[in-house]
Amino acid sequence: MADLFDGKRNISLDTSYNMDYEAMNAANLGIANIFFLALIIGKRNNTKIAVNDHRGKEFRPSYFTPLQKDLIYGLVLNLTGSIPVDDKEITNIYDELIAYANGGIQWMRNNVFFDCLNDNGAINIEPQEIIVRFNQMIYDELNPQQSPF
Repeated sequence: MADLFDGKRNISLDTSYNMDYEAMNAANLGIANIFFLALIIGKRNNTKIAVNDHRGKEFRPSYFTPLQKDLIYGLVLNLTGSIPVDDKEITNIYDELIAYANGGIQWMRNNVFFDCLNDNGAINIEPQEIIVRFNQMIYDELNPQQSPF
């Protein structure tokens, strides 16, 4: 049986979002954590963008924390109804997860960093401001009834 989080496996992301991952990674978030955050945001908003290529940022799924692994397993079960048993199934699942992460990055571009994009449409903001924006996003999600005035 293949392992979804095998330490020998590399996850290669879409190059379309390299600059976004680099900007967020400058805030010391780590590529695996950024991917996980984007994945959750993309899934929550039911936003998927198909993978153009797999020549982008890379990380090993063994970098996920135990909690992240459990949540990803739950997501995979929700998407497929079963645990993957071979490498082809795992590759297909990661393509689906990357599509949700792409959607999450796009959602962040449109809703969190809309005023901080470069000419290519990628996130371009100071690292310390990224954490402030994420905290504001979480606050806004938890308190939607709050008025901005």
